[in-house]
Amino acid sequence: MPSTDRIVRPTNQIAQSSEFQRQPYRYLLTWLVILSAQQADLNPHPEELPQLSPSEISMKRSLRTILVAPFRLLLEFWWPILARTHRRCAKKRVLLCADSRLMVEYASDAAKFIRDDPRVTIALTGPAAKLFGRCMLRDAAAELGYRYVPYVLARAQWWDLIIFAEYRAADRYHPDIPKVLVNHFLGGGKIISGKEYRFQRDLTHHGRPLFASIFEASEAERDRAVASDPSLADKLRIVGDLRSDRMLELNASRRGIRHAMGFSESDKVVLIQSTWGPQSIMERCGRELMAEAIRLLDEGKYKFILSTHPHHWHGPRAVQHPWGKFLLDHERLGLVVIRPSDDWARFMVASDLVVTDNTSLSATYCQLQKPFVFIEIPENTIPDGSTVHQLYSISPHFDSPAHLERAINRSLQSYPYDELQQISHQVNSAPGQAGERIQREMYRLLDLPNDEPPMRDMQGLPAEPQ
Repeated sequence: MPSTDRIVRPTNQIAQSSEFQRQPYRYLLTWLVILSAQQADLNPHPEELPQLSPSEISMKRSLRTILVAPFRLLLEFWWPILARTHRRCAKKRVLLCADSRLMVEYASDAAKFIRDDPRVTIALTGPAAKLFGRCMLRDAAAELGYRYVPYVLARAQWWDLIIFAEYRAADRYHPDIPKVLVNHFLGGGKIISGKEYRFQRDLTHHGRPLFASIFEASEAERDRAVASDPSLADKLRIVGDLRSDRMLELNASRRGIRHAMGFSESDKVVLIQSTWGPQSIMERCGRELMAEAIRLLDEGKYKFILSTHPHHWHGPRAVQHPWGKFLLDHERLGLVVIRPSDDWARFMVASDLVVTDNTSLSATYCQLQKPFVFIEIPENTIPDGSTVHQLYSISPHFDSPAHLERAINRSLQSYPYDELQQISHQVNSAPGQAGERIQREMYRLLDLPNDEPPMRDMQGLPAEPQ
């Protein structure tokens, strides 16, 4: 059970806050249930899992469910009151909701366009606070200069806009609060439990769309989303893609980037990038593939850059699948490793070819008009018609790391660049315009006149948008 300090200290902080004292009626319900809600933080941290028996893990999670149930019931009674009694504040109140560090970065990219506006105040929360502790979200909020709000408190408040980088948890806030979904991947390349990952959950709640606006990069992706759910047609906004714009800007400095990384003009640089999950390169043949890459490097045939999903670096999956640490152990052998804090776009620009799986980074990479090699992927795990599916259909494959060299040579010698160009033009319908379009849409959602100059350049990109 949580210690007394863990329960009482957050409660005292809330009760002493200026917002609570100014508008106590608005926060009364949250204050009354905060004790039980704090005790709901009983899911074991991933690092604790090896020390806990299955029965202990099950008991903690069951107790958490029992304690959270009363809070959810109280919210059902509280929300109608909140809708009628909330008062307009002097500043527009914007909330970022994210459940991982990667999602924080994606949501904050959209928030950057309104961050410096004195008419706006921004806070950060997320359901991850209940699962993995509050340290990650608190640290992220401090780094970004945002206020951290406990998840249970955020759900009981009124916000002028909530920004999500993933569809999870949108139905846990008052349905009348405007919400925007900032998609964190291009050309969706995964099927999970028989359904495309991006459409795995219903984006409607009680017959109403969950989001007031859904950002898409291209008309092709918008058409696929509408085909999946026609009710989303008037919610989809084509804004382009910030990371693609950033990558294409860097491409003009390719020679200098390669030189800074230690590559010569004659080097053939191969980028190996992996997603997460059972169909990823690292899960299927990570160790064997690294051994083959080292052999090809030692023979002077290719140089290699290695990238794996942030889930393999930190978070619950990294405990059982620490592929990030595994890659770092091979860095001393001459392989270049992309860390989570690195600007992955620079490494894409520096490479000559990519070896990949069904990561959505393939859709980003194809805009550079460079050849692909795919690991063999079961057909029922890639959505038909997606960008990743189209790239897979025109690229060489390998089913074993022993065949990697042959696949790379074939791709470099006879790749169908005409077909690649046609596919790449479908990925981003507004190249170079993402910053301006996102900024305009954010102000529209906030119902504020846009007096800020257009922003374009985005810094601090995540290691792998997935």
